Amino acid sequence: MKKLLLMPIIMFLSVLTLCAQNDKKAKDILDKLSNKYSKIECMKINFRMTVENNEEDMKDSSIGMADIKKNKYKISIMGTETFFDGKNRYNYMKDAEEVNISEVEENSGDLTNPAKIFDLYKNGFNYSLNKTYKKGKTKYAEIYLIPREEKDFSKVIVSINLSKNEIVSFVSKGKEGNDLRIELIRMDTKVHFSDGHFVFDEKSHPNVEVVDMR
Repeated sequence: MKKLLLMPIIMFLSVLTLCAQNDKKAKDILDKLSNKYSKIECMKINFRMTVENNEEDMKDSSIGMADIKKNKYKISIMGTETFFDGKNRYNYMKDAEEVNISEVEENSGDLTNPAKIFDLYKNGFNYSLNKTYKKGKTKYAEIYLIPREEKDFSKVIVSINLSKNEIVSFVSKGKEGNDLRIELIRMDTKVHFSDGHFVFDEKSHPNVEVVDMR
């Protein structure tokens, strides 16, 4: 569950394609989206995460929040806070009073980083535009991303509001039947975070057990 939890917010994009060529229409949409968000210094995202397994008739939803500053992030959901300062990831489990610290390589292809969701398609994926559709007067696009290397998910489906050039949702299709859906509820780009916001403060949590796995 914790592994599925981290896969967000991330791991905010795209595709089922059988050819080596990527879809130009999909690329144009994703490039436009990436360009928009690359100019934003900080953002706060409220989202709904749903884990679903149809075979076991299981569905569970939770509301979470992600603070992002360039390649740094803090995710709060289900009693767990995950901090990433650009190099180290701190996974703080409040009920267990424990924090796990691990080092993440810059180009690890880590899908748990919500700061990379707008550029996810650029490395390790083929992508294609599945369809465009309308709801009322608003036009949307659905883009598939398929990993080029073996992953524990088969594809990511991203829905984009073309009128506002915004991500609406993404769905990771797990190979073991577990699907993860992230729906964006609200995004605030008029915020500012210091770099210290993305580091777990051990001094403020003297009773927490620190498990350093670096």
